[in-house]
Amino acid sequence: MVTQMMYLGLFFTFGVLLFLRRDFRGVNLVDTLGRYWLILLPVTIILVLPAGLVVSFVPELASSTVRLWWFLKNSLQILYAFYSCVF
Repeated sequence: MVTQMMYLGLFFTFGVLLFLRRDFRGVNLVDTLGRYWLILLPVTIILVLPAGLVVSFVPELASSTVRLWWFLKNSLQILYAFYSCVF
């Protein structure tokens, strides 16, 4: 329960920081990042999510000790979570 609260607190903190920051023109950063949601949403759903699921849950790949698979799996999960926060 504590780890779940910390996990959700991390996302909440990320959202607060994203809403408080401004870009070089003085526009909220969340508005700048969210401007391209029509491109990011299909890319996330069609490419990032399936690739992350395959790399994470295919038994041959998930049990692989190769550092490249570990890096790829974590990168895709982080990318998916970031794109989900931007929408």
